[in-house]
Amino acid sequence: RLMWSMYVDDGLLVDAADAEDSGQQLAESMFGALGSPLAADKRQPMAVSNVFLGVAHDMSGTAHGQGVTFWVREELQEKAVSLLTRMLEENWLTPAQASKVVGVLGFTMQAAANRMGQAPLSPFRQR
Repeated sequence: RLMWSMYVDDGLLVDAADAEDSGQQLAESMFGALGSPLAADKRQPMAVSNVFLGVAHDMSGTAHGQGVTFWVREELQEKAVSLLTRMLEENWLTPAQASKVVGVLGFTMQAAANRMGQAPLSPFRQR
């Protein structure tokens, strides 16, 4: 079994250390066989903690039954605050800008607050 997370064309594969990279190799083979090989320059080596789309995760606690810890990287927080501040200062929001806000905050809000994080984005999606 592979735990795989996808967001548009970006993916995160969680591969157990004792699997010795076999999950990543399997995913690479599968996408290659489908005619859509994975970009080698985007591949990150196996690690206990990693960053995916601005959200960092640490799996070191899983061996002790503590679960996975998630947090939003500071750079992404700053980008989101900058977008929202500019929107408020200009008192203007085009559909394209609303789409940008949803793109920046969508994955981040879900990671930070699970499904509850999606509700505040509804007005932006309606725009």
